[in-house]
Amino acid sequence: MTSARGVRIATTVMTAFACTLGSGACGGSSPATPAASPIASLTPVESTADWPASTPAQQGVDPARLLEVVNRVRRGELGRMASLLVVRHERLLMEEYFGGWNAAAAHTQQSVTKSVTSLAAGLAVDRGELRLDERVIPFFPDYQPIAALDSYKQALTVRDLLMMRTGFDWNEQAYQGSPLDRLNNCSCDWIRFMVDWPMREPPGQRWE
Repeated sequence: MTSARGVRIATTVMTAFACTLGSGACGGSSPATPAASPIASLTPVESTADWPASTPAQQGVDPARLLEVVNRVRRGELGRMASLLVVRHERLLMEEYFGGWNAAAAHTQQSVTKSVTSLAAGLAVDRGELRLDERVIPFFPDYQPIAALDSYKQALTVRDLLMMRTGFDWNEQAYQGSPLDRLNNCSCDWIRFMVDWPMREPPGQRWE
């Protein structure tokens, strides 16, 4: 039986896949964050249902080193950064935002998403909360009925998503009306957009 946590993890993987396709770029050099005045102490972190909080000292981390990094970001020495979070022992130790960004602001992260999501998926697999061979479609009961649902889409697994070998009829060209252009400009639920997208071939055959 699919667990609730497994559904959340698989949803995260699908969201990351959609976010990776969206914007059509893997990043590159970015201008530095506009210089801001240094701060004297880290912003206190509050516990949430998703992340229990702790302090750096309680988890064996020197808060002065973290503060040094934060102020380097604020001075523009480490390129353009919108946020910096530090987690240790499954506790959130630091959560800082820069350049006018905050926790409520949506932010495209492009290929950064792949690395973080694959790490989270690996942890879930290690804990027995997710299997790489699990089919993806059953994780999305709230999206039924799913458009263009065929045997290829029904065979799609978590492994296929993580390896970017989904078999979707997709390309990264940004011409008007292309899949990428439609995704970036749909102002819609990106998970719905992707689960409804038609397949081109069996999953696992080709990297896209």
